[in-house]
Amino acid sequence: MTAVDSGPLRRTSKTRRTGQGFALPALPGFLTVVVTVICLVPFLLVVEISFGQKIEGAAWDWAVTAENYRRFFVGAEWPEVTT
Repeated sequence: MTAVDSGPLRRTSKTRRTGQGFALPALPGFLTVVVTVICLVPFLLVVEISFGQKIEGAAWDWAVTAENYRRFFVGAEWPEVTT
């Protein structure tokens, strides 16, 4: 036997497999992005709708106005009637 032909090769802990499927280090980052989007998008939609412009007949339009909050805190008929 020679030094080159020293028998079967053993895998050590430093040996790295390549091309063996999905890279696991990317999984936590991907899950973080997915959970953030799933939680953040509905929250932002609620905030946008709360500042949206109310249209009579239960509709609303994309806008930024504090009219909904004024109506909530001082009443719909303000300044004639304050509730």
